[in-house]
Amino acid sequence: MQNGFTQIGQVTFEPHHDNYVIYHQSDASKAIDELDLITDEEALQAITVWGTDGEYRFLKGSTTLKSGWYYIATDLTSLVSALQVIYPACISLLLAHDNKTIRSQSLFGKLSRQTGMYGRTKNISQEGATKLIAEACKAPSCDKVCLWTYDQEFKQMPQAPVAPQLPLICQEPCNHLVASCRPIVKQEWEASQAAQA
Repeated sequence: MQNGFTQIGQVTFEPHHDNYVIYHQSDASKAIDELDLITDEEALQAITVWGTDGEYRFLKGSTTLKSGWYYIATDLTSLVSALQVIYPACISLLLAHDNKTIRSQSLFGKLSRQTGMYGRTKNISQEGATKLIAEACKAPSCDKVCLWTYDQEFKQMPQAPVAPQLPLICQEPCNHLVASCRPIVKQEWEASQAAQA
């Protein structure tokens, strides 16, 4: 906050009297008494479950976080805790990034460890995987910044964050992306069989 950062994902956080307030960015022009007060982290977590589209938010970085609420954090520790309820590990990953201790994993690295029903995902082509990443790993699907590609892993973000927006870091492909590889592998296999026929 001293460096001008007041946003992460879809939420704004800022000093409020002797506390800190968190609210949805889209509510910035509203008076605080127009919003619903969330009084504990359990209720705060509950608003992250279902999106504005009525769908389950399996991607916590998706841009479907509901608005119309605010939360009061009494100190910096509770502010960090609340932000990490909304975006799991968001501040911890930023600290690890700044300390150069963050670990990342490429999609190829993650797929190579899959077994069972996901074992065949390792057969996805680089072209198919790259196209999937381009479609799935950006807004509105997800608002995170990837520290990985199909076959590369990084310890630094491609660009330094610019105030007021702190980035949501993605250190490795999520399980949703792994699952999304399965139909692509099937399509690629069927296309290869058709070409040989």
